[in-house]
Parts: sequence; C-alpha cells; structure tokens
Amino acid sequence: LFPEVLELSAKENALFAEVAENLKEIGFDFEPFGKQTYQITAVPDGLGDANPVQTIMETMQLLQTNTTLATDGKRAIIARTLAEKAAITAGKELSDMQMHLLMEQLSVCQDTTYSPNGLPIAVTIDEKEIENKLK
Repeated sequence: LFPEVLELSAKENALFAEVAENLKEIGFDFEPFGKQTYQITAVPDGLGDANPVQTIMETMQLLQTNTTLATDGKRAIIARTLAEKAAITAGKELSDMQMHLLMEQLSVCQDTTYSPNGLPIAVTIDEKEIENKLK
C-alpha cells in the first residue's frame, strides 16, 4: 500500500476523534503517527485514484462548517464525500462489464435521479436534440 500521512490541527484532531469510527466503518483505517498525525493504512475499496488525505481533509472541512449535526448527519457528509471522490468522471471509458455492474449498482440505490452533488444521473435526449447536436 502507500502509507499516507494525515496531519491535523488541534481543532481538526478533536473533530477527527469524533468521526474516526465512522471513517473506519466505511473502510478507512489509520494508526496514530504522532500527536495530531495519523498514518492511513487502508482506504475504502471504491475510492479509486482519489487521494485519501485530501478526501479526509475535505470531509473534515465540511464537518467543521456543520458542527451542530447529529451523528447521522456526520455520517451522511462522510458518505457523500466518499461517493463524490469515488464517482466515475464524465468521459471515462468503461468496459461492458463495468457498465453492466454500474447499472446493477444504480438499480439498488434509493435515489436514482441525482448524484450525491445534485447533478442528474441520466438525461433523456430526443431524436431532434441528437440531430441538432450532430450538425
């Protein structure tokens, strides 16, 4: 593996202590590596090429701006950040098997209309619109 090193401020470290178990539940693992420093030893399967330190830091920033959230709200922010980082980006070529798996995973989602950041997952384009785009 890597390992990656996560360095936190005192304020971030206090928040990190609150959500560490939530991060472990979704697949992160880490060990203390100093007073406010952690060595990331495992990442969730779906994180792909996303930087684990950056993913955790962005999650921490979102949590810092929403300090009154209940535990479920914090879990939702963590899950959303991970989903955004793990998302397949526009234009990425997928194999037939990857496309099939993606559609299977989509079929079991509660909300199949929008991505975690609010963008539509699929759009319907009629024949006239296609013709206009090809001109």
